[in-house]
Amino acid sequence: MRTGPALMVMSLMAIAACGGDAGANGAGARGQAAAADAAQRATRTLAAIDACSLLTADEVRTILGQSASGQPDPAGGFDLSCDWDAEDPDGMRQGVSLEVGQLQPESALRQEFNAFKTNMTFQADVSGIGDEAFLAQYSLSGSALVIRADSLLVFIKTTEPDRQEVLKTLGPAVLERLR
Repeated sequence: MRTGPALMVMSLMAIAACGGDAGANGAGARGQAAAADAAQRATRTLAAIDACSLLTADEVRTILGQSASGQPDPAGGFDLSCDWDAEDPDGMRQGVSLEVGQLQPESALRQEFNAFKTNMTFQADVSGIGDEAFLAQYSLSGSALVIRADSLLVFIKTTEPDRQEVLKTLGPAVLERLR
């Protein structure tokens, strides 16, 4: 059981109730309390998000070249997961998946991000999306974008090849919808 953040919040409340020092130590404590509160809000918000709403119908159509409906995938092992599947004119299955996991502490998030990077066919780092992101080949010919942002790991993958530029435009939109 993690009691550190709860004890810190209770201590801060007691100091505030007693008219504690608002000097440098008080400012630092308030900053820590704000960070703990932000993490709690993020957790509550993530639990309330419909994973299939993180990509719009137009975005899915841009990736697959046709419409597809999203289905939540609770077996994916992530906090949020949705799959969009369609069949092309040749009868081949096409798909897009979006998965989001919230990991803390930072070291666990970084370890998971690095595991993705090591276990996939890395193509390129991508700047300007989250704290860090990279593009990779997914399966035999598909495309993937992996993003580390705040306490979140976001994984967008498609069976479609050569979708890297589309995925790079979707990353910021998905992060914004998660906020």
